[in-house]
Amino acid sequence: MTTNELCRRCRITHRQLQWWCDRGIIPHSRVRGWRDFTEDQVLTTAIVAQLRRKCISLPRIRKLRIGNPKGEYLVVPRAGRAAWCSTKGLIPYVAACPGPCLVVSVEDLRRLLDDKNTPRRSRRTRN
Repeated sequence: MTTNELCRRCRITHRQLQWWCDRGIIPHSRVRGWRDFTEDQVLTTAIVAQLRRKCISLPRIRKLRIGNPKGEYLVVPRAGRAAWCSTKGLIPYVAACPGPCLVVSVEDLRRLLDDKNTPRRSRRTRN
Protein backbone atom coordinates (compact mmCIF):
# COMPACT_ATOMS: atom_id res chain seq x y z
CA MET A 1 0.00 0.00 0.00
CA THR A 2 1.26 3.47 -0.78
CA THR A 3 1.80 6.27 1.70
CA ASN A 4 -1.09 8.37 0.40
CA GLU A 5 -3.57 5.52 0.59
CA LEU A 6 -2.36 4.48 4.05
CA CYS A 7 -2.70 8.00 5.42
CA ARG A 8 -6.19 8.33 3.99
CA ARG A 9 -7.41 5.01 5.34
CA CYS A 10 -5.86 5.38 8.80
CA ARG A 11 -6.91 9.05 9.02
CA ILE A 12 -3.44 10.32 9.81
CA THR A 13 -1.25 12.96 8.23
CA HIS A 14 1.84 12.32 6.12
CA ARG A 15 3.94 14.02 8.77
CA GLN A 16 2.68 11.66 11.48
CA LEU A 17 3.46 8.63 9.33
CA GLN A 18 6.91 9.96 8.47
CA TRP A 19 7.67 10.64 12.14
CA TRP A 20 6.55 7.16 13.23
CA CYS A 21 8.60 5.51 10.46
CA ASP A 22 11.70 7.59 11.25
CA ARG A 23 11.44 6.69 14.94
CA GLY A 24 11.14 2.97 14.17
CA ILE A 25 7.63 2.59 15.56
CA ILE A 26 6.25 1.45 12.20
CA PRO A 27 8.41 -0.75 9.97
CA HIS A 28 8.38 -0.12 6.24
CA SER A 29 10.21 -1.12 3.11
CA ARG A 30 11.55 1.09 0.36
CA VAL A 31 10.66 0.52 -3.29
CA ARG A 32 12.41 2.85 -5.73
CA GLY A 33 12.73 5.57 -3.11
CA TRP A 34 9.11 5.35 -1.93
CA ARG A 35 7.79 3.82 1.26
CA ASP A 36 5.75 0.69 0.71
CA PHE A 37 3.73 -1.08 3.40
CA THR A 38 2.67 -4.72 3.71
CA GLU A 39 -0.65 -5.80 5.19
CA ASP A 40 0.84 -6.32 8.68
CA GLN A 41 2.55 -2.93 8.56
CA VAL A 42 -0.70 -1.28 7.53
CA LEU A 43 -2.51 -2.92 10.45
CA THR A 44 0.29 -1.88 12.82
CA THR A 45 -0.09 1.71 11.58
CA ALA A 46 -3.83 1.59 12.23
CA ILE A 47 -3.23 0.26 15.76
CA VAL A 48 -0.67 2.98 16.51
CA ALA A 49 -3.07 5.63 15.18
CA GLN A 50 -5.85 4.25 17.40
CA LEU A 51 -3.57 4.21 20.47
CA ARG A 52 -2.48 7.80 19.78
CA ARG A 53 -6.15 8.85 19.56
CA LYS A 54 -6.57 7.28 23.01
CA CYS A 55 -3.67 9.45 24.30
CA ILE A 56 -1.06 6.70 24.64
CA SER A 57 2.39 8.25 24.29
CA LEU A 58 4.85 7.23 21.56
CA PRO A 59 7.50 6.01 24.04
CA ARG A 60 4.85 3.76 25.62
CA ILE A 61 3.75 2.50 22.19
CA ARG A 62 7.38 1.73 21.33
CA LYS A 63 7.67 -0.34 24.52
CA LEU A 64 4.54 -2.33 23.61
CA ARG A 65 6.27 -3.77 20.50
CA ILE A 66 3.14 -4.40 18.48
CA GLY A 67 4.97 -5.26 15.27
CA ASN A 68 2.95 -8.31 14.18
CA PRO A 69 -0.76 -8.35 15.09
CA LYS A 70 -1.42 -11.82 16.51
CA GLY A 71 -4.97 -11.77 17.81
CA GLU A 72 -8.41 -10.25 17.62
CA TYR A 73 -7.91 -7.74 20.43
CA LEU A 74 -4.95 -5.80 21.80
CA VAL A 75 -5.25 -5.20 25.54
CA VAL A 76 -3.07 -2.46 27.01
CA PRO A 77 -3.11 -2.44 30.81
CA ARG A 78 -2.19 0.69 32.72
CA ALA A 79 0.95 -0.91 34.06
CA GLY A 80 2.63 -3.80 32.33
CA ARG A 81 2.93 -5.25 28.87
CA ALA A 82 0.27 -5.41 26.21
CA ALA A 83 -1.25 -8.75 25.30
CA TRP A 84 -3.02 -10.15 22.27
CA CYS A 85 -6.29 -11.89 23.12
CA SER A 86 -8.92 -13.86 21.30
CA THR A 87 -12.62 -13.35 21.85
CA LYS A 88 -12.75 -16.15 24.43
CA GLY A 89 -9.72 -14.95 26.40
CA LEU A 90 -10.59 -11.26 26.46
CA ILE A 91 -13.00 -11.12 29.42
CA PRO A 92 -10.85 -13.20 31.81
CA TYR A 93 -7.74 -11.18 30.90
CA VAL A 94 -9.44 -7.81 31.40
CA ALA A 95 -11.02 -9.03 34.65
CA ALA A 96 -7.58 -10.06 35.94
CA CYS A 97 -6.01 -6.66 35.21
CA PRO A 98 -5.36 -4.79 38.47
CA GLY A 99 -6.30 -1.40 37.05
CA PRO A 100 -7.94 0.10 34.00
CA CYS A 101 -6.92 -1.15 30.59
CA LEU A 102 -7.49 -0.16 27.00
CA VAL A 103 -8.85 -2.64 24.45
CA VAL A 104 -8.29 -2.15 20.71
CA SER A 105 -10.32 -4.31 18.34
CA VAL A 106 -8.08 -5.43 15.50
CA GLU A 107 -11.03 -6.79 13.52
CA ASP A 108 -12.70 -3.37 13.54
CA LEU A 109 -9.49 -1.80 12.28
CA ARG A 110 -9.27 -4.40 9.50
CA ARG A 111 -12.80 -3.52 8.40
CA LEU A 112 -11.92 0.17 8.45
CA LEU A 113 -8.85 -0.45 6.30
CA ASP A 114 -10.79 -2.61 3.83
CA ASP A 115 -13.39 0.12 3.35
CA LYS A 116 -12.52 1.90 0.12
CA ASN A 117 -14.78 4.86 0.92
CA THR A 118 -13.07 5.96 4.13
CA PRO A 119 -13.92 9.62 4.60
CA ARG A 120 -11.12 12.15 4.73
CA ARG A 121 -10.38 13.93 7.94
CA SER A 122 -12.24 17.19 8.16
CA ARG A 123 -10.09 20.29 8.13
CA ARG A 124 -10.31 22.78 10.93
CA THR A 125 -11.61 26.15 9.98
CA ARG A 126 -9.27 29.05 10.48
CA ASN A 127 -10.35 32.12 12.37
